[in-house]
Amino acid sequence: SQLLITVSSRRSEDSLIIEVKDNGAGMTEEQITSCMRFKESSGYGIYNIINRLRLKYFDPKFGLEIFSRKGEGTKVVFTLPYSIGYPEEDLYV
Repeated sequence: SQLLITVSSRRSEDSLIIEVKDNGAGMTEEQITSCMRFKESSGYGIYNIINRLRLKYFDPKFGLEIFSRKGEGTKVVFTLPYSIGYPEEDLYV
């Protein structure tokens, strides 16, 4: 079958939620846990994103989550604070 990737976004109260979903092979819980931990993964990728979001926002409701089941695809959800404008100093953090 053909791989389909869907990107969507929405506002929920004070948050911007961005979802990236595919219909690929999916992952087990162990694979998700492994890719979210630097010591168990093959690189910095997702681990680095998670830590940067934690350092930037200091709020557990903002960050990245991965939902997946083997054979059913994967969904990655970014939850960020919603803001109409960005102060210039935030552009260079």
